[in-house]
Amino acid sequence: MTRRRIVASAARAAIVAVAAVAAIAAAGCGGSSGNSAGGGRAAATKARSQVVSATRALYQRIYGAHVGFARNLSGLYLGCPTSTNQDELMYRGVLSYVDAFNRRISSAAYRGRLISLVRADGWTYTENSKDTPTGSWAFHYDLVKGSLKGDISIGGPTALVRVSSPCFDAGAAAQSLGQQGDELPLPHPS
Repeated sequence: MTRRRIVASAARAAIVAVAAVAAIAAAGCGGSSGNSAGGGRAAATKARSQVVSATRALYQRIYGAHVGFARNLSGLYLGCPTSTNQDELMYRGVLSYVDAFNRRISSAAYRGRLISLVRADGWTYTENSKDTPTGSWAFHYDLVKGSLKGDISIGGPTALVRVSSPCFDAGAAAQSLGQQGDELPLPHPS
């Protein structure tokens, strides 16, 4: 009788284990990306929030020091440059034409003030990136702050600032996110 109870208990345990493995395997199935549209949108919202917050903070530092101003912060979802998976995106925020308050400031003085403010905001940088945007940007610096990457290009009394999130799996939401952009107003002189 004891042997039958042991065998019956072992059989029940085996059935429970097989059922648990099957349930875990079924839960993992969700398409090729493994990420639902809802999960992809949540990751996209987090990436956008990080970039917008960091870019606005940097802009507020530049604007508050009365060094430069821009009209708006543009943002968009782009394909991840380090992935061939079309569901992998990043969010990029752009401050186009951060003009000097003092239009008579020398390029060297403007560059020095901007780099000082970038450092004060917690960004580290390296000079002269290989990924220089087109145009007449005389100086280009890659930036890093935590998980965010970016760059600042300076030419004369104006600058271009770009901040990018880490890549994330947007899953089923990738296609619709790739068609969305933002134009967020910023404080600027009238």
